[in-house]
Amino acid sequence: PDAVFIGGHGGKLFELLNQLDNIISPETKIVMNTVQESSKITFKQSCKNLNWELVEEMNIVLDSHNPITLLKAVKR
Repeated sequence: PDAVFIGGHGGKLFELLNQLDNIISPETKIVMNTVQESSKITFKQSCKNLNWELVEEMNIVLDSHNPITLLKAVKR
């Protein structure tokens, strides 16, 4: 694929991203929505570990509950 969207990970985000890195090509875009702070931290740390470039971060707030962060990275 030239783009992957992650909408959930069942608590196995680190494993998912590492496995994904083995099958995607350079320049593949990886986009993820996060609600939990731990998911955002894991995604960002995995980007560093896998040499993916974090190219965009967007926060969406609809009300005072569950702000959503969209993260976009590119495999280099």
